[in-house]
Amino acid sequence: MAASLLRRHFQSQAGGIYRMVPFRLWSLFFGFTVDDDGVLAFVCCLIFFAFNLGLTQLNLPLEVWDLANILIIDYSDICLLVPLVSWKEERSNHYKRHHLVVKHIQANKEVDIEILGKALCFDEYSQITDEHLALCLDIYNKRVSMPLPVPNTEYVLPFVNLVGPEITTDNVPGCYLIKGLNTGRSNATGIENIESYIGQAKHLGHRVKDHAKKHDSTTKEFVKTLKDRGTVELFIVRKDVIIPEGLSHKQFISLLEQYLIIKLRPTLNSYSWYYVISFSYSET
Repeated sequence: MAASLLRRHFQSQAGGIYRMVPFRLWSLFFGFTVDDDGVLAFVCCLIFFAFNLGLTQLNLPLEVWDLANILIIDYSDICLLVPLVSWKEERSNHYKRHHLVVKHIQANKEVDIEILGKALCFDEYSQITDEHLALCLDIYNKRVSMPLPVPNTEYVLPFVNLVGPEITTDNVPGCYLIKGLNTGRSNATGIENIESYIGQAKHLGHRVKDHAKKHDSTTKEFVKTLKDRGTVELFIVRKDVIIPEGLSHKQFISLLEQYLIIKLRPTLNSYSWYYVISFSYSET
């Protein structure tokens, strides 16, 4: 109710701005998605409250923002296998890196340093080495496979015993592969494979359960069809793992995720719902 009242208030205050900004814009800033429209509306209202307050303090009306100069790029209809380097990255470059990975996978090539470097575009101070690939392979060989921890099933406790509860100060980072029973075709590569999805997590105990609870829009329908027959493979990269020189722990997990995407060719992976927005101020 409160979210609804706030939404109506800021629709009248912000007018066109509010209606032109998609609800999923806020996920760009916060790094995750929530399907509850009420929560999204509330967060959007808070954002525009901050805008409104800031403009009021400067004695500037909302009308001074030039709506013609709002730029929104909608990636919702595409399926990319590489992440954005940053929110400032050119769309054409993002496509280019994606197509390099697609061609590599379609040619049935092995994972190598060259394709990983082109796919991830780490900064000039970072370097992918043979030692990093060796560690990726070692983690892959030591992966742990178990049933997907669907709520209210016997599979939850073994999962929690391995990677901990959802809320904890002792996070277990790494990557994961959720596998189904049937064959599917990747929208990105056109290749048929066992239906699967690969992701990375700051804490596997939380992220994998998000999927199991059908909170993630990318895998929601997929997990529904699995019921309690899905499998998850965990590629654990604990915080005390020694990462070879050239990459940070965080960069290595991104490297491991891309390594697994190229090696295992999941059918459901995509990077979508990216928005880039810029506001311009005009004197009136």
